[in-house]
Amino acid sequence: MKKDEIFFGVSGLTSTSANYICNLAKETYIQIEKELNNIRFYDKDMQLIGTSGRQLISEGTKDISDIVDKHDRIAKLKSLIAWLREALKAKERLFKEAENMSYNDFGLEVPEQPERPVYLTEDDVISTWNIKQRNRYFYLETMCAQIGKYIHPDGVFSKERALMYDYIHNPRDVYGSGRDAIVYTYTPSIDSSKIEDKFMEMQGLHRSYQAELNSMKHEIETALENDKKEKDFNFQHEYLVWSNKMVDVNNQLKVLKNEKLSELQKLKIIIPDSLESIYKEISALGKK
Repeated sequence: MKKDEIFFGVSGLTSTSANYICNLAKETYIQIEKELNNIRFYDKDMQLIGTSGRQLISEGTKDISDIVDKHDRIAKLKSLIAWLREALKAKERLFKEAENMSYNDFGLEVPEQPERPVYLTEDDVISTWNIKQRNRYFYLETMCAQIGKYIHPDGVFSKERALMYDYIHNPRDVYGSGRDAIVYTYTPSIDSSKIEDKFMEMQGLHRSYQAELNSMKHEIETALENDKKEKDFNFQHEYLVWSNKMVDVNNQLKVLKNEKLSELQKLKIIIPDSLESIYKEISALGKK
């Protein structure tokens, strides 16, 4: 399929290398997600009743300036994985297509009756986009999911934000009684205004990314509708036209198919310019 050829060039990655890079990228973004999910907005102290000093048990997050950057890096890593996974699937499709090629695929005449039209899918429409558009779509999907999950009421940031306010109003917990009682004191590690600013910033980013993603999805839906109308119309006309030709081309078909499979075997997966930087970074990790 011509749509799949956008992934390939004379130089690039083999399927084995692409899978390896995907695994490294996944390990990398999982670690970043752990860092994001371990965020805490309070310090935790312990004090025994009857003593004058408090002991710091755990320290809260002091700097949240790189939160969006980390989400951006995760999105780029997942975009790289999405690109490579799609390329691997495309290569599989090309091989299957070549293996199933018939006379018509090579321009050889055979009797053929018009078939019901095959409608475009969402993947077909996306595949007509250039590299920049396609990766923007992957990026928007990832960022909407990443930030949306993080600031959702059940998300890490929202939960920790709520917990911080609870500790502002109720900063101490007492466990036990008498001289054995332990007092835990919770102190915000970051000014609440900074947390609110970052929360509003991420909400704004999420709305902006979602609006852009919705626009691209609408473009896909419109293309699918137009494609269906056009193909339905053409099919009704083509069904009336019937041609009956027969040529003995079995030997030619076998030779042409083997040549096609040989060409596909040499295909290498290219890396888009927008993913070159993150690819080089992940590739370097694999060489350490």
